[in-house]
Amino acid sequence: MQKPIIKPFDIDDLERVVTDESRLIMVETILAWADLDTGISRLIYLVFGLANDEGSILIANMDLKTKAERIKMLYVQKGNDTSAASLGRMITKMGALSKCRNAIAHRKVIGRMKSEPTRLVFMSSKHIPRHPDSFEMLCFDHSELIASATFARAAARKIEIVIASFEAS
Repeated sequence: MQKPIIKPFDIDDLERVVTDESRLIMVETILAWADLDTGISRLIYLVFGLANDEGSILIANMDLKTKAERIKMLYVQKGNDTSAASLGRMITKMGALSKCRNAIAHRKVIGRMKSEPTRLVFMSSKHIPRHPDSFEMLCFDHSELIASATFARAAARKIEIVIASFEAS
């Protein structure tokens, strides 16, 4: 595996303003992923046959990917290959599309790029190895956040259908 290329951040291209439009897109992204996370939690209770409080105690603060992987593992164990494959595809997409959600939730938004006003800039206190006095900066365009939120909303709707079929049986 190749090491990521560290590009210097041009601080002169940073506008320390976050528009209301950007804030709304960030909020929708977070809320969409929360909807998916809640649905996956509910589904894990159902597929493992747990009461809501028991399931809540068991999974506690388990991350979304782990919850989805546990459901997939149970599907594989029970020979439900179709559902396992479907969940596997969702997990793969989650990995790619959750990066901007994670930046919103776990990093500080410090503004947007002057050269690309729809590109938001996030930083953290995480250092860059072998680059003294440097911290990670991530940039995401509105279109990436919208795609992430759209995926999470669609996945949550699919999970709701699965939940409804469990509850009907």
